[in-house]
Amino acid sequence: MISQKKSNSRFTSFSNKSLFLFFGLLLILFLIWKSYTRVPPATDLPGLVLSRLYINQDTPKALRCRVEKDCVHVVMAANREYLAALLASTNSMELNSKRAIALHVLIGPGDRDFFEWTLREWLSIPVEIVEFNDERVKPLIKVWDGLRFHKNTLNYARFYLPMIFPHLSRIVYIDPDTIVRVDIGELSDKLDQHPHNLHYLAAVPANLLTFMRSSYAYILSCRDPDIASFVNCADDFFNAGVFVTDLERWREENITGQSERWMALNTQKKLWKWGSQPPLNLVFYRKWSRLESEWNFRDTGRDNFDPEMIKFVKIIHFTGKSKPWTIRGEKYWQWWCQYYPRKHELWFCQPQGIKALYPSSQLDYSFVRKTIHEGLRENGVSI
Repeated sequence: MISQKKSNSRFTSFSNKSLFLFFGLLLILFLIWKSYTRVPPATDLPGLVLSRLYINQDTPKALRCRVEKDCVHVVMAANREYLAALLASTNSMELNSKRAIALHVLIGPGDRDFFEWTLREWLSIPVEIVEFNDERVKPLIKVWDGLRFHKNTLNYARFYLPMIFPHLSRIVYIDPDTIVRVDIGELSDKLDQHPHNLHYLAAVPANLLTFMRSSYAYILSCRDPDIASFVNCADDFFNAGVFVTDLERWREENITGQSERWMALNTQKKLWKWGSQPPLNLVFYRKWSRLESEWNFRDTGRDNFDPEMIKFVKIIHFTGKSKPWTIRGEKYWQWWCQYYPRKHELWFCQPQGIKALYPSSQLDYSFVRKTIHEGLRENGVSI
């Protein structure tokens, strides 16, 4: 009897050790399998992201964005020349929004330090900075008829939004040369309302003065068989400087792949003029809904522009050459200066305006850029 008990005890001990080793081996195999089958993080995306940086993630506003389900995710793309514009636009959103905001900024290669210090120093909302690798899109860019800025690769970064931001679904995309005068959450909510909820994207029609300049015929080579078989050129196209969309729909329809196919075809023959607007309008042909013009007001550059119209505008978009942070943008200073975070540093944002000039002051954007550069140098950031 005693011998049998000892035997059972040894058997039980052996069984426990075997089970322990067995489950331990299973755990090791599972971890190995997991390391090979995991979904790669955003920073591992091949060819699109050079670096990714999060700032202001431990602030009360960042906590609010994590807690609130209706946090508005805003995406902007900007190079150094538009940094001042981005600061003013973001500040206008923050001051006028009732909802929490998270900013996602696409920047060009080599601009990370430049943007990191400035946005960390000047903004308090949570910010994600993504350094865009433009090597993939460069061979696809062919501007047959357009201006220098139409070749700027950052304009095409928006084609890759669902891949660059795999953690985002609904976003508001907005150009930095804007001022948002209302709660940006109102624009985000448009996709919940009819008829916008039936479409992939909501934007403002181009409305370029005449019917001809508002239709696809103005930007596309409508006699080309590939265009003619796909588009009714009498239809309106939209301005891609402000829109709200759901990136999940982009992923379902492979919008990025469609954009690249159109761009590749355009390198072989002229399908459109300008830069990134036409291919975006092609992939969303009859898949977008119209927003009221107040959500992307671009008439400030017209000769017959009436300043009284601004009272009814929700987003001012300063298209054209006369930007409000330049000497040529004098007529826009009253709307732009009130949102620039450090307007006291800019002579044209002072109450006396032009009278505050000193002989050594510079009369262009470099004055705004100079104030930012001085702060960077003082903090050891190379520019």
